[in-house]
Amino acid sequence: MKTGRKILTLVTLFFAIHVPAQSLNTIKSFNISIHGTSTLHDWESKATKAEWKAPLTLDASKHLSLANAELKIPVTGIQSEHGRIMDGKTYEAFNSEKNPYITFKMKTFTQKIVGNDILLAVEGDLTMNGFTNLIMLSVIGKTLPGGDIQFTGSRSLKMTDYKMKPPTAMMGTIKVGDEITVKFDLTISK
Repeated sequence: MKTGRKILTLVTLFFAIHVPAQSLNTIKSFNISIHGTSTLHDWESKATKAEWKAPLTLDASKHLSLANAELKIPVTGIQSEHGRIMDGKTYEAFNSEKNPYITFKMKTFTQKIVGNDILLAVEGDLTMNGFTNLIMLSVIGKTLPGGDIQFTGSRSLKMTDYKMKPPTAMMGTIKVGDEITVKFDLTISK
């Protein structure tokens, strides 16, 4: 009887340890917004398109495996709450004809599980306007019902760090501030 229980316990442990990792690789939903200031008003623009490239696996213990992650946003998919004039100024600042995408390519990451959250420190190359800088992101990952994973975070940046000229309007009387904040909320699924 004791031998049978030992075998059952070993079989149960084997299957508990060898639960296959869940592979996630598609953006299910996203909300990426850019927030800034100007001499006239605060403003917000939103990305209407985004591409995710990376096989991401999540095992039963919430350990993430992720390599070669890349997020790509078409510049002309950024839209402002203030309409086409602001959008045109944005595309001009990015020099969108020569540099049609904003890309983030992950290099490394570390993770720590705290309760239901996976806290990530992500290092990667951010390219805007044809210029690349190495940046760090603090990201919170959450597992959702159904097995999806949600990543949220924000990062302040300066346009001039990417050789971008902050837009102006009305013959220079309206000026956009150099510092912007990018907020992101991505849900990745199978």
